[in-house]
Amino acid sequence: MKKTSIMCFVLTLALMFGLSGTKANSEENKISVPVSMSYSGTYWWRGIELDGPGVGVFWPGAGISYGDLSMTFAAGIAETWITSEDSASEKSAKSLTEIDLGAAYTVNAEMLSVALGLMYIGYPYYNEVDPDAVEASFIEGSIVVTLKTILSPYAAFYYDYFLNERDEETPVKEDYYLKAGISHDLISTEDGFAFSLGGYVGYYNNAYFDMSGWSDAVLTAGLTKSYKDMSFTSSFNYGRTLGRDFRDYNSGIKNHFWAGFGASITL
Repeated sequence: MKKTSIMCFVLTLALMFGLSGTKANSEENKISVPVSMSYSGTYWWRGIELDGPGVGVFWPGAGISYGDLSMTFAAGIAETWITSEDSASEKSAKSLTEIDLGAAYTVNAEMLSVALGLMYIGYPYYNEVDPDAVEASFIEGSIVVTLKTILSPYAAFYYDYFLNERDEETPVKEDYYLKAGISHDLISTEDGFAFSLGGYVGYYNNAYFDMSGWSDAVLTAGLTKSYKDMSFTSSFNYGRTLGRDFRDYNSGIKNHFWAGFGASITL
């Protein structure tokens, strides 16, 4: 299971954990420890519902930030692991469990910000169903450039380095993902409430699964409410699977709808 992004991965973690790279000067050297729990109605990953249509995923997480540097930990747990009523289904769902360990550093300038990220994505129970399965763990490097102007346009590049190759015919060291998008707060109040809209389009070269092309386009409406050291978020999303390779993986399904909810507290 790979982590889907609803926004680019670094920005998603920033929303979930409250680790914004843009900080006031008085907070640049402040250490904070965010703890969070979120739920997504599907595991959207670059044009596909990775765990299957309508299979939700829980994301408990924690992190630490100091100035523009942040470190994060998150676990992706398929809801079917909790709801399965037979051992075979439970093992299958357990094998989808994901562990993410990452670090990000944000450089801010007057007109733009640049976020650099490095993430390890591992699967501790990958061989629960097949003891001989080849683990699909990988290291992901990312760079996200955001313009500080109306609509906050951004571009992101991700490179995935798989630690184990599937076979000699698949050059898995060629996996990368490009994404461009915009986002804007339509409503933002002094009491911590915000309503935002955003969207992006992505191009994915996935040599691991032999898929490539324009993968997905996503529109998102999000709500955020902050209160003291706590933050509550919700999002409603529409995703369109674009390329044929990715539609085939989704059994021909093109249109996808899902919601997400989360809460975090900064210690």
